[in-house]
Amino acid sequence: MAQQTLVLPEKVRLKLTDASGKSVALADVLFRIHAFARWKNDFDLQPFPTNSEGVAFISRSELMAEVSATYDSGLMDYRGIDECSTRVEISALTIDEIQRAIHARTTVWRQLLKGEEKRWSSIKALIELYRRAANGQVRAEPVRADWDGRQSEYEHSVVATIIGRSSLLNYSEGPARTRAFRPTWVLLGSQLFHTISAADQCQARQPDKQSVLNHSWHAIQLPRQRRWIGDLSEAAIENLIAVVGQERTAVGLRAQLGRRA
Repeated sequence: MAQQTLVLPEKVRLKLTDASGKSVALADVLFRIHAFARWKNDFDLQPFPTNSEGVAFISRSELMAEVSATYDSGLMDYRGIDECSTRVEISALTIDEIQRAIHARTTVWRQLLKGEEKRWSSIKALIELYRRAANGQVRAEPVRADWDGRQSEYEHSVVATIIGRSSLLNYSEGPARTRAFRPTWVLLGSQLFHTISAADQCQARQPDKQSVLNHSWHAIQLPRQRRWIGDLSEAAIENLIAVVGQERTAVGLRAQLGRRA
């Protein structure tokens, strides 16, 4: 019997609620759709913001726009989105992920990727969305669902707790280089720049997958890494990044981004 594969729905509605099911009206909470690949890298489709009522409406065309952006970041690192498992995970971006997105889109990948122009008028508009994100004001529980094509539309309630922190509107500098956040990888082959946590360096999932990076702009997941990467010194990493910057200038490559703490 053939395995079922992912079918992107025509419409998705995400609704913030409290534990009792009451609506949580909070705008600009940014969500990600994580699709689990059976081969190569997983897909992270983002960002999808809530409106003033705490609801995010996502269309299939928006999902496909983010799929196109993923391919644009490294075509050889991915199989078809329709080859993924039917299971998806829906989660709110963490503050660290948003900070890294801002840092990367203002310093490394400063142009819209293919497909993103269908959602954003400019890279500035995308960055401004990240800056005003309200994710720091809420703690939301991830939701797992099966998108197997049996329905063309889905509605998912996301249980959230208000924690009252401020937005990232004034965030302008790159994340501090701490143990929890440090540059550790530059992949010259596909011109991908990754920033990953020390905790990620110990993870290895689905051993049948190739040792490739996930969508570096989205900076959400790193399935596998070679052990020697964690041994690189800060100076060596900086030198590699500088080399990549020079190479990008020489060949006029498109600028892009990195994933998960």
